[in-house]
Amino acid sequence: MGFFRETGRPSASKVVNATAAGALIAGVAGKSVVVYDVLTSAAISLTDGSNTVMHVQAGNCNLNSPVNFGKGNGVTLVGTANVTMTYDTVEG
Repeated sequence: MGFFRETGRPSASKVVNATAAGALIAGVAGKSVVVYDVLTSAAISLTDGSNTVMHVQAGNCNLNSPVNFGKGNGVTLVGTANVTMTYDTVEG
């Protein structure tokens, strides 16, 4: 099983769904959350708990490369929408 940077695709991704603002993914000490794709019914923001990392318009955001939320940080949804996000937690 390779990492995204080696294969160009997520090999062990996870999916989270949400409909209201709040924590989507809890941070894990020593690991980083990497987001591969976001599908949303309305414009939202995703933060690392204090800083805005992504603004996403309604629809599928079609990321060209994954977005890293930083070591030990989780992902928090700001806004109300139906959201489906593909992600993984990686070392560092």
